[in-house]
Amino acid sequence: MAGPVSFPDGITVQGNARINGKIEPAKARGDILAVANSQAFPIPLTSFRVFDDMALLLPSAGADDDLGLIEGTHGTGTPTLQADDHKAEASPQSNKARVLVQLPWNYVGGNAVTLRFMAGMITNVADQTATLDCLVFKQQDDPDDAIGSDLYTGSANNMNAAAFVNTDFSLTATALSPGDILDVLITTAVDDDATGTAVIAAISWAQLLCDVR
Repeated sequence: MAGPVSFPDGITVQGNARINGKIEPAKARGDILAVANSQAFPIPLTSFRVFDDMALLLPSAGADDDLGLIEGTHGTGTPTLQADDHKAEASPQSNKARVLVQLPWNYVGGNAVTLRFMAGMITNVADQTATLDCLVFKQQDDPDDAIGSDLYTGSANNMNAAAFVNTDFSLTATALSPGDILDVLITTAVDDDATGTAVIAAISWAQLLCDVR
């Protein structure tokens, strides 16, 4: 039986290439697949927990310093994370929630990682400011290890808009690898001095965006 044919200068196939046998020797994904940039992986809102007691689910409405998980009526209202109503408060008011997010197995280590939230205001915008911020740490293998630095080094993002928009947080990803878990704390901060009706910060969905093969 004839041996394999060698093409020392490579080969170009203008049409389709059909391979009935194996590719030998086996190739790593990085030798075959191109990088797909900024692929989206949903973070279910039901994954968020009370930030200072992660054994607890979020309350059914924003309260004190916690964001609430508002279920909506199935078929007519979408679930959201919402702060409590901060109209005419004397000073900026904050609400928080915490979630663990795992990088997918096919993430390209060290490449871009972004947390994206669809965020805005319900009923009225604040007459001063409304922002969303993230505090993100890589979960350590050993709980006794130093926790490391905040992976988000930017400022809080504006969310003071009636029309919900993408609100992005680009992370420092140089030390991240596939399967790493991100410990994410989100904080809404609303400053409204005089509005007469509801001023509620809200998030309708969340995503992890990263480069994969």
